[in-house]
Amino acid sequence: MEWRRGFRKWAGACACSPHPAGEQRSRRVRTGLRLLLEREPDFVVVGEATDGREAVDWLSRERADVVVMDVGMPVLSGIEATGQIIRRYQGIGVVI
Repeated sequence: MEWRRGFRKWAGACACSPHPAGEQRSRRVRTGLRLLLEREPDFVVVGEATDGREAVDWLSRERADVVVMDVGMPVLSGIEATGQIIRRYQGIGVVI
């Protein structure tokens, strides 16, 4: 893959509500975001997370240049997860 605009890998994280309708809506948002980003030749979506803890844990095993984070994530909020990501994984950008 060519390097353009400096980004090659994106990891997406999006909220997942405990209510079944919320879970379905959250899944649709993640799918839509993935489809939009994958249309761009510069971006590769390398993972998704349904809550903040999962996003932080995922980054301990995988590498991403940028994380797309939802503020209202369950288990660990997007704000708390972003703080942990910034402290633990220097060089990763976070878009909230």
